[in-house]
Amino acid sequence: MAMYGIRYRGVHSRDLGLITKTKTRPAAPPVRTTEETILYRDGNLDYSEQGGRLFYDDKIVEIEFVAAEKELIDTNLLISRAVRWLCGSWDDLIFDDMPLVKWRARPISLSEISTELYRLGRFTVQFRCRPFNTLIYSSLGITLDSLIPLDSKIPLDLGGTSSFDMDKIGRYTFKHINIGDVSARPKINIIGETDSGTHTITVKINGTGFTLKFPSGFPLSNGKTAVVDCEECAVTCGGDDITSYLVSSDTDFSEFPELQPGENAITVDTQITGQLQFDYATPYFYGSNDIGGIVNA
Repeated sequence: MAMYGIRYRGVHSRDLGLITKTKTRPAAPPVRTTEETILYRDGNLDYSEQGGRLFYDDKIVEIEFVAAEKELIDTNLLISRAVRWLCGSWDDLIFDDMPLVKWRARPISLSEISTELYRLGRFTVQFRCRPFNTLIYSSLGITLDSLIPLDSKIPLDLGGTSSFDMDKIGRYTFKHINIGDVSARPKINIIGETDSGTHTITVKINGTGFTLKFPSGFPLSNGKTAVVDCEECAVTCGGDDITSYLVSSDTDFSEFPELQPGENAITVDTQITGQLQFDYATPYFYGSNDIGGIVNA
């Protein structure tokens, strides 16, 4: 029988001499509910989808760690290693039996590690995890040096609908498939090849999007990239904030769009030639659906 562990902050639990057992691992995050009770009306009014979709709260994972140290001095050394490993802010947590997804997690409290180890030879850590797990590979595809678990059903064209060429000035229509379970807020990379004075680009996802107007002489050429970060609601280029280049009119307001799960219609009106990329971590409620795999141990 295979013995599974976890990898956290780039270190595997077995490297510290710890055996792990998952006590709780939620299959889905809790829905954020916003309700109001009105006098003289039955039931509650539910405003949970007023933002256009449901939103979710963080989830809690509990992992038990077992140590087999016989001497007190060895137990103290193990406590030091474990606390040094676990302490800190958010980082990637990967379970051996779910090798294709990462949970964004941080420990809630580590104060009882020493007491539990001295008394029981084991301790339990609660991790607060972000609502969605993400594929370990970028939406742009799998890099050549990536480790691919055995028995994984990974499509060869993963990332094939994330990059689009804009060979000439004009209007383009593309399709992008978000293989995740929920909406994703991508980084939209606009890689320019030509710079000829004032130039504008409009990008819309399923009818919602933004217009960027670059001033005359702005260097968006020779592979230089403007990044529209739809998660942080900001636009940068070469480390400089250019969010002020977003254009809004009385009839068309610039918004930071989301990619819906499944097929998305992309429309681009551009005075820039180059390439458009959608870069994001594919979000899942739990596992990676039909591209998941079990690592051989």
